[in-house]
Amino acid sequence: MLVFFKSLSPSFRKNDFKKITGLSLKELRARKNIILLRNDFLGDFVISMPVMEAFCRYYHAKGYRVILLTSRTMSSFARMTHWFDIVLEADQRDLEKSAEMRMTLYKILHLIPTEVFISLLEFSRWTCNDNLAYISNAKMKYGIRHLWPLPAHLDFSYKRGISFYDKMEVMSRDMNLAQVERNLLESISGEHVREYWEDLFFLPENIRNQEFIQGPYYIVVPGASQQAKYWETEKFAALIDGIAQIKPDLTTVFCGIEGEKTLGETIRSQCKIQTHFVNLCGKTNIPDLFVLLKKADFVISNDTGQSHIAALIKKKTYCITGSGHYGIYHPCPFYTTVTCFSAEKMPCFQCAGSCFNPEYVKGKPFPCISRITAEQVLNKIVFDLKQQNHIESKENQPSGSLSGMTRNSA
Repeated sequence: MLVFFKSLSPSFRKNDFKKITGLSLKELRARKNIILLRNDFLGDFVISMPVMEAFCRYYHAKGYRVILLTSRTMSSFARMTHWFDIVLEADQRDLEKSAEMRMTLYKILHLIPTEVFISLLEFSRWTCNDNLAYISNAKMKYGIRHLWPLPAHLDFSYKRGISFYDKMEVMSRDMNLAQVERNLLESISGEHVREYWEDLFFLPENIRNQEFIQGPYYIVVPGASQQAKYWETEKFAALIDGIAQIKPDLTTVFCGIEGEKTLGETIRSQCKIQTHFVNLCGKTNIPDLFVLLKKADFVISNDTGQSHIAALIKKKTYCITGSGHYGIYHPCPFYTTVTCFSAEKMPCFQCAGSCFNPEYVKGKPFPCISRITAEQVLNKIVFDLKQQNHIESKENQPSGSLSGMTRNSA
C-alpha cells in the first residue's frame, strides 16, 4: 500500500490517521516499522536507489513495514517501484515553507511506532529534516555526517541536527556519497546492493516496452538544478555539429523539465548543421526517462539527475561535471560508463556550489564548467565511437575472411 502525504490542518486528530497513512494506529502497531528519509532531488534519489532497495529487501525479510519520506517529485515514482509499504510526501522545500505541513507530519511521525529511522541525506541545510529524526520515536536513528567546514549560519543548525542521531556514517571530502551510503547499509544490515539495473526491473513491463524515438538517437540534457551549472548553449551546439559530421544518422533528443524547453530550442538555433532534433523537455516523467535513456546510444549531460539515471543503468554518459562537488556525486567508482569533464584543479575546488573564484560572474556558469571546451568532449566521443565501430566490425566479420586469416597468421 502506498499513500501520499497531503497538507492537513494542525487540528489533526488520531481518527484522521488512516486517511493519511492508509492504516489505523492499531494496524501500524501490528508490525515493526522502519522509516527511510530521502526527500530532496531526482539525482540524490537515484544515487540512493540501490541502497534503498537493499534496505527494503533486508527489512521485509525480517517482517518490517518500510515507510519512505520523499519529495513531491519522487513520490509517484517511489510508488511504482513497489519497494515501500507506505510513501509519505514530505518535500523538504514545502516543509520549510509551510508550518501547517510540518506540524501535521510531525504529529504523524510521533504517533507511528518506529524501530529504526534512517536518513540518507548527506548534507542537510534544512533544519526540518533533522527535526523529522528528532520527533520520531524510533529506537535507533542513523544518518550521514560530513566533515568539511560550513558557514557560521549553517554550522550551528548542523551540529544541533547531528545530535539527534544515535549513529552516523562519516563522510569526508574525498569520499563519494554512493560509497558512504553503502557503508551505512553494510554497518546496519550486512547487505550488499544489487549491481545490475539495466533491465529496469523496478518498472512495469508496459513502461519498459515503450518506444519514444524511431531509429538511433542520443540524449542531450542542457539543464541543471541551478543556472551556474549550465554548460554554455553554444558549446552544446558545437558539440552537436561535431557529432552530426561523423554520425549523421543519429537523432538529437533534448531532455529536461518544462522550463528547459527553450534551452533546447536555443541550442538547435545555434547549430550550423541542421540534423534531426526532437525536444522532449517537459514531456517525459521519471519512468519515461529511464526507458528513454536506456535505449539511447549515449547521453551528454550537465551534472544533474538524468546523468545519474544513465549511470545507474550503465549507459555511456559524458557528464559536464565541474569541480564544485567533484568526487561527491561525480565521478563515482560505481559509475563505470561515465566520463566526467572538469577544469583543472582551481583554488575553489570542491566549493560545494559556493563559488568564491574571482572569475565567477553571477548568472554565468561556474569557471570550472565554462573552462570545459566543446573540443574536449567531442574528442572523447569521437574516440569512443571509433572504438565501438571497430569492435562491431570485428564481431560482424566472417570468420573465414582474408583479413581474418591475415590477422591470425600475423
